[in-house]
Amino acid sequence: MTRKEAIELLLLINDTYKDFELDATKKENWISVLTKGDFKRSKAALLKYIQTKPYIPAIANFFIPINQDVEKTKAYLDKMKQYQQEAVTMPSLEESALPDDLKAEIKAYQEKKASRQIVPLNAEQQEIARQNNLNKIAELKEKGGI
Repeated sequence: MTRKEAIELLLLINDTYKDFELDATKKENWISVLTKGDFKRSKAALLKYIQTKPYIPAIANFFIPINQDVEKTKAYLDKMKQYQQEAVTMPSLEESALPDDLKAEIKAYQEKKASRQIVPLNAEQQEIARQNNLNKIAELKEKGGI
């Protein structure tokens, strides 16, 4: 949390508990500790404490430290985003400096790979496939497999 947010928590304590006294040293010590914490979660814990306890809180009663794993993950994701922004985009096949014959070979390969789809059989091919299946079924019946 920021120094301003830490002071906001101290003011909340001061406004709620009239016996809460802060001298300059105590104030700086509290701010030093609080700035290492998570403001939103610490404030929520302080508000819960205020609702349930009539006594002046110690820092330990509401202080929630920053989750280092979350901070490390955010730093890593920011770094990855920066890498992606700095990355050079690959040129398209047409824009590349490859020889034309190699470009043609690559394009033919890509088209061949993309066109590997099931082609419907014509009537003659369907009849042949049906006969082959019937023959295989008959063989399995003779062997006792069915």
